[in-house]
Amino acid sequence: MLFRSFAYGLLDVLNSHFQQQLNITASKASGLAAAYFGAYFLCPLTISGWILRHYGFRITFMSGLSVLAIGCLLFWPSGVKRSFGGFCGSMFVVGAGLSTLETAADPFLAICGPPRYSEIRLNLAQAVQGVGSFVAPLLASRVFFQNTNSEAGLKNVQWTYLAVACFVALLIILFALVPMPEITDAE
Repeated sequence: MLFRSFAYGLLDVLNSHFQQQLNITASKASGLAAAYFGAYFLCPLTISGWILRHYGFRITFMSGLSVLAIGCLLFWPSGVKRSFGGFCGSMFVVGAGLSTLETAADPFLAICGPPRYSEIRLNLAQAVQGVGSFVAPLLASRVFFQNTNSEAGLKNVQWTYLAVACFVALLIILFALVPMPEITDAE
C-alpha cells in the first residue's frame, strides 16, 4: 500500500516537471495520470484477479512486485530518450504492478488474523497509504527536484525509480525465501 501511495503522490510532481522539462501542455501531461489509473481499471478485472484465484497470494504478490520493478526500470530509457510517451508507458506498467499488489493485499489483510479485527487491519493499511500520499509530493519537490535544471530533474526521476526497482527486487527475494503463514478461519 505504501508503494501505491508513493507512486500516486509523485504523479502531480512528475506532471508539473514533465510540463516544464519536456515542453508539453497540461492536458497532454494528464496522460501520465490516465496511464496510471488506466492500469488500475484494467488489471484487477483481468490478469490480477486471475493470478490470485489460480496461484494464491504469494505468487500474486511476487507477480505484482515483478511488474512494478519492470515499470520502474522502464523509467530509465524513457528519461534517456526524453520520451513522454515512454514515461506514460512506464507509469502504466507501474500501475499494473501496484494494482496487482493491491488486488491481493486487501483480501490478505482481511483474512490474515481474527475476522473481528479485519476492519482495523484494513483501516491501518489505509492510514499508512495516506501518509505515503502526503509525504511523496513533499519529498519529490524538496529533495528530488529542488534547484535542478531539466536534465538534472530527469536524471533524478531515473535514479529514484531505479532505487525503487532495487528495493522491490529485494522484496521479491524476501517473498521467495520466507514462507508465508498459513491462513485459517479461526476466530
